Amino acid sequence: ELSHLVEEANEEYEILMNDLM
Repeated sequence: ELSHLVEEANEEYEILMNDLM
């Protein structure tokens, strides 16, 4: 499902942003 993929990508993105801060 596309929505599931978007949710996972969103989590990865948040983790990446937290890493950069």
